[in-house]
Amino acid sequence: MTSIKKSIIHEIYFFTLIIFLLLINCVKKELKNINIKFSSEEAFDSGYLKRNESKTAKLITSKKTKKGIEIIVEKYETGGLKYYGDAKVINDTLFLYYWINTDPMDMSAVLIPKRFKYEIRNVSYKQIQFENLGNKFKSKAE
Repeated sequence: MTSIKKSIIHEIYFFTLIIFLLLINCVKKELKNINIKFSSEEAFDSGYLKRNESKTAKLITSKKTKKGIEIIVEKYETGGLKYYGDAKVINDTLFLYYWINTDPMDMSAVLIPKRFKYEIRNVSYKQIQFENLGNKFKSKAE
């Protein structure tokens, strides 16, 4: 009887371990190294932003290219700054990130039309999430 209980305990442990490992693999599927190129520029020629002067106005377009996919996001953002960008696919969502690395004392408060261009490899996704990661500036005192 003791050996039967031990056998049952080992089987339960084994199946619990398998289920745990399957759950870990299903939680977050992230594709890395999908970026080819990122750039940002002024978008004073944007008809969409001229018609929608709201600070929250945002237009996302995409097209296939020879290298992969080009995604363009037009929105109002702080002018005169250098922006950085990255893209990741997590589960079925394409995350387009952008941020600055600027001393807050050197920043203006003027919003201008901006165009963020992401060139990424061919990946499949169901939705796009565009996120500002803020200012990653670290002062020399830190």
